[in-house]
Amino acid sequence: MKNKFEFSRKGLKHSLYIVFAFFVFILLIFPLPYVIETPGSAESVREFVTVDKKRDQFSGEFLLTSVSVQQASLLTLAYYSFDKNADVLSKQDVFGDKIDEEDYDLLQEYMMLQSQEHALEVVLKEANISFTKENKGVTIVYVPPTSEFYRKLVPGDKITKIDNKKISNFSDVEDLLKEQVKKGQVVSVEVQRGSKELQFKGEIIDLDDKKVGLGIGLTDTIKIETKPDIKFNIEDIGGPSGGLMFSLELLGMLTNQDLTNGDKIAGTGTIELNGEVGQIGGISKKIVAADRAGATVFLAPDLSEKELKKYDDSFETNYQEALKSAKRNKLDIEIVPVKNFKEAVAYLEKTKR
Repeated sequence: MKNKFEFSRKGLKHSLYIVFAFFVFILLIFPLPYVIETPGSAESVREFVTVDKKRDQFSGEFLLTSVSVQQASLLTLAYYSFDKNADVLSKQDVFGDKIDEEDYDLLQEYMMLQSQEHALEVVLKEANISFTKENKGVTIVYVPPTSEFYRKLVPGDKITKIDNKKISNFSDVEDLLKEQVKKGQVVSVEVQRGSKELQFKGEIIDLDDKKVGLGIGLTDTIKIETKPDIKFNIEDIGGPSGGLMFSLELLGMLTNQDLTNGDKIAGTGTIELNGEVGQIGGISKKIVAADRAGATVFLAPDLSEKELKKYDDSFETNYQEALKSAKRNKLDIEIVPVKNFKEAVAYLEKTKR
């Protein structure tokens, strides 16, 4: 017969194994202050744009590319350690030190909305379609911890007055701050938050560009009205990098021409109101996502020689980054540099069969 002491020792040993395994498991999944970026998806833009409630019926399609960002742990670090397309970044590298992580997604949402409005205006002008443009006020998109208004103002607030002076657009804010305030001065900011009207006070602070201000992120809220009825049906997608692809999709629909020539055309880049295509992040991964989705062409933001002179010799344009990634991954995809919307359209029209 086994004595109680032997049973106790075995029970203790078994319990220690369980506790050890539990702590190893927790250690493996415990979130680290890093994120892992990998190639994301490449989704058809037709799923996000409708004209008079209809999607395009073209044989080809434009693809919207993305980067996947996930929380790092010892387990995920080990899993992606041999992936040449995975990058480990500190959260500060991704989110910056001027915005709370919790506000980051909301900022990306506002940037996406702005890219849609830019795309819409650029394309309506290109297609010679009339429209009306109304400024709906100045919206707060982020409030960093460095601002005196941190935890007072919140993303989504609409500024109506500063020191009892009516604010209608972003230029009103710039003019007032430039002409009538100085560092350390206390100002009152009135905002509309839902159905409530609120007022907060805070000091003017130094900004990075040797100016002074509120230290918060603001944007004009623009509403464009036109016929036909154009809708962007975006969910769970943020940031401004889809501007170029939204613009190309919309132009094809409004002019009834398949700019894709029946192919899968991927790409990325912001779109400015003057039609310029802006640089974005993560293009080395986006081109991999495009290739995996079967794209034959990738439109990559580029810069003119004049613009390149503003940077040092180590700077690489998105186009150059895409070329390197394609070579490293041995991708069979044509990479086309585009500096503006008209260049992208010209390339697509030129390659029509």
